[in-house]
Amino acid sequence: MDFLTISNISFYLQLLIFLGLIVGYMMVKRKRIVRHGYIMFMMYIIHIISVLMVMIPSAINIIGNLNFTNVEYMTIVHGILGGVVLVLSSIILLNWRFQKPGAKCYKMKKFMLILIIFWIIETSLGVVEYYMLYLL
Repeated sequence: MDFLTISNISFYLQLLIFLGLIVGYMMVKRKRIVRHGYIMFMMYIIHIISVLMVMIPSAINIIGNLNFTNVEYMTIVHGILGGVVLVLSSIILLNWRFQKPGAKCYKMKKFMLILIIFWIIETSLGVVEYYMLYLL
């Protein structure tokens, strides 16, 4: 598969994650916490697939050919945020382990709010980066 095809797939995965974040947030607001947890778990898996399929090869390519353009700076920020998102979401998911919501889950609320902000910024940067690289 060529790199443009992989980038196109990654773009659609980023959009899917973004929509999943919105749906997950709506589930919390409707007090459907268990459903929220499963939706966020699915977004986590899609994020890992995206990282393995596109982000790591892209990072290696960018680091090897660094010219310090605006897109490359955005890519670096996108990658750092993506790493933070993976770490935070892994911690939250390991803490949850498909259990019913309880005190342990609600103690993670502050981390979840930070995570959603970082994740929305990270996916938005990914979409903007795709636009700048392939549609301009």
